[in-house]
Amino acid sequence: MIVREATEKEIKDVWRLTYDVYLKEGYCGFRRDGILRHYDLDLIPETTVLVTYQDSILQGTNSLTADGPRGLHVDYAFKPVVDEIREECYASQRKLAAAWRILTRPTNRQSLLIVLSLIDATIKKAIDVGVLTALFTFNPGFISISSPIFNFPFFNIPPKTPP
Repeated sequence: MIVREATEKEIKDVWRLTYDVYLKEGYCGFRRDGILRHYDLDLIPETTVLVTYQDSILQGTNSLTADGPRGLHVDYAFKPVVDEIREECYASQRKLAAAWRILTRPTNRQSLLIVLSLIDATIKKAIDVGVLTALFTFNPGFISISSPIFNFPFFNIPPKTPP
């Protein structure tokens, strides 16, 4: 399975897949354009969007954003915790990033393999750009079935509810 950086043209495929998955899971409502950009972090220098395709169809994606002027996607829901981590990273001169929007096409039977490949590629990309601390957000259902696979801690922090 090949995971690579998305081209600017492929970002629309990512937004379409995001919409399809989120609509199916009940995370969003119907939209005529069939596109969902839930964070305004795409197409900025700090963000890398990773994708994997099969037969020209997007099968999965994950994004990595280095901390910068726009902050991280986790700032909205977990700001006090993220600010603590940010301060620790700043004090020890470690670069901070967050991985977000990990998802796979629901009809793909190799979904776990795709997720693992995307996480592996995300960690490699983080290391390549000098990130030593990365925050990942996952659906709670994913954590319960996969925590034995990973060698990093999971925290269950309730997000701040939208205003």
